[in-house]
Amino acid sequence: MTIAVAVDQQRDLSCLGASEAAGVLGLDKYDPPIAIWRRHRGMTVRDDGPQEAAYWGTVLEPVIRGKYAFDRQVRVWVPTGSYTMDGWLRCTPDGLVEELARKAVGTFEYDPSDADPDFPSNSGLVSNLLLAGLLGDLQVKTCSAWLEDAWRDGPPAKYEVQCRVEMAVLDIPWCDIVCLCGGQKQIGPLRIERDRAIEDRILTSLQEFWGMVKFGKEPTGCALPTDDPDLHKAKDPVSPSTSHSFASQQSAKPEVPDRGRVATPRSSTPNRGDGDASSSSKPSDNTFDFQNFLDQMKTRSAEPVSRYLRS
Repeated sequence: MTIAVAVDQQRDLSCLGASEAAGVLGLDKYDPPIAIWRRHRGMTVRDDGPQEAAYWGTVLEPVIRGKYAFDRQVRVWVPTGSYTMDGWLRCTPDGLVEELARKAVGTFEYDPSDADPDFPSNSGLVSNLLLAGLLGDLQVKTCSAWLEDAWRDGPPAKYEVQCRVEMAVLDIPWCDIVCLCGGQKQIGPLRIERDRAIEDRILTSLQEFWGMVKFGKEPTGCALPTDDPDLHKAKDPVSPSTSHSFASQQSAKPEVPDRGRVATPRSSTPNRGDGDASSSSKPSDNTFDFQNFLDQMKTRSAEPVSRYLRS
């Protein structure tokens, strides 16, 4: 049984990453929208993030992931590269969870670019499981002990947004997130169920931002803490054990069509999935006003998140 597997994951940096989504929405004080915009425009960006904390998060990830697999008696597939959607949005999951594999517990590496459903390999097996909707997403996090309260009611909003973007790219129904707090206390796993209405609103704002990147239009006001009460709440839990979930904050919206999914760790491959990849690139009838979104974020209702970002 293989528990802890360290995988060198190659990321397609030409696309907007799921881990950057919260920053685009103003939820990551270490990675504001203007920094993301400049980075994707090829400009120099000063990195003020906690470098040592990020290093230890990477080192501990295989152990936390392996313990998750052992505790839940599941098989976790770890990709060596990214999955992309519609050529602009990518995710690199910490693992894909196969809950039905009770006789093959542990973590296993695979290359998503070689995922031929007709080829009897790890990659082909994962491809078939994805197409059948039999896999879930896994996100592994670490935090210092003094940030434990931020997880008391569920994962922080910036991690929830990342999970929702990954579910959209992978077209899978749920994501488990587990966090090692203070190096000695495990939080979770906490399960986030896919919600198409929330997902559509997040993707709409991300696509508007990506348009600014492609056309060189610098987003204004992005250096300020922002919050959209209809998109996310910093303290809202998403654990299935509580009824006060992120989803309960949303107004009802019709489901969006499935989008194309493609694995691109080392080379581009054809889109996979039932959806038409070109459909999501068409402008919505209800155009998202990104500048208005930023202006609204400066209102009094954003003060709780402003305090959270300054903490």
